[in-house]
Amino acid sequence: MKKLAFIGLLLALLSCKNEAVNQKLNPAQWILGTWELKNEKGILTETWVRQNDSTFAGTCYFINVKDTLHKETIRLEHRADSITYFAKVIGQNNDKSIPFKLTTASIDSLIFENPAHDYPQKMVYQKNKTNGIIITLSGQLQGKQRSEKYKLTKQ
Repeated sequence: MKKLAFIGLLLALLSCKNEAVNQKLNPAQWILGTWELKNEKGILTETWVRQNDSTFAGTCYFINVKDTLHKETIRLEHRADSITYFAKVIGQNNDKSIPFKLTTASIDSLIFENPAHDYPQKMVYQKNKTNGIIITLSGQLQGKQRSEKYKLTKQ
């Protein structure tokens, strides 16, 4: 009987731990799916999927006609008490991931920052009212403040 009670307690604790992880990722749930921006320069596509209870995995491509001009793999990972956005751009940073810590999360906005990165130092993902997201990259680049906005639509 004691074994059964211990197993029940253990399962309850593990279930609470998974729920806590899910709650930590809840502010980012809306990012899941495929997002796209089409313009005269090409097509920007960003896709996010749930990899497991503590990780969302993503890809980002910018294609102009038949050439892939930008390819990036991205992850949102819950570790300990924080969520980190990892960006890995082929051909940059020796093909290693750059971490951006989640500094602010709300029901419709996620802000990631890495003040030590060359550019961007800040990334904002924000839901808009027309079934889309706005991604804003900002920071200092060669001593000048710079900002870029991308408005993507859910596919």
